[in-house]
Amino acid sequence: MTWNLKHIEDLKKQGKIRDYKVYKNQKRNPQAPGRVVAKHFPKRSKEKDYIAWNLLYWCKEHSVQLQEEYKFHPDKKYRFDWAIPALMIAVEYEGIFSDKSRHTTRGGFIKDTEKYNTASGLGWRVFRFTANNYENLITELNKLI
Repeated sequence: MTWNLKHIEDLKKQGKIRDYKVYKNQKRNPQAPGRVVAKHFPKRSKEKDYIAWNLLYWCKEHSVQLQEEYKFHPDKKYRFDWAIPALMIAVEYEGIFSDKSRHTTRGGFIKDTEKYNTASGLGWRVFRFTANNYENLITELNKLI
């Protein structure tokens, strides 16, 4: 399921988000319903917005807590973009298509593989998404339930 304004209004009433804005770009796509951005989320790509909103709703629907920038290792500074600690599920967005991506450097790629291997050893299931497959997020999560 994807977000709509009713879901966002529900979260606002519950105090889980402070505010949001609907952006409409009539020049690009007059039929578009608009893009919703929460003020408490940092400015980020549409893919990361999509993942953040849909994860938040999915967690609400399944009564589990979502955490952003979750530190999962006691000794190392490893962090997941998003984590559902109760289910030991992590979601990572690989920004490999942007000009300034750490993921495209040799060192960054090596560090990512070390991080994912460590997480796997600790029992985490890590879902990795890019700009090409981020819309599969909810489908992948629903396969687990």
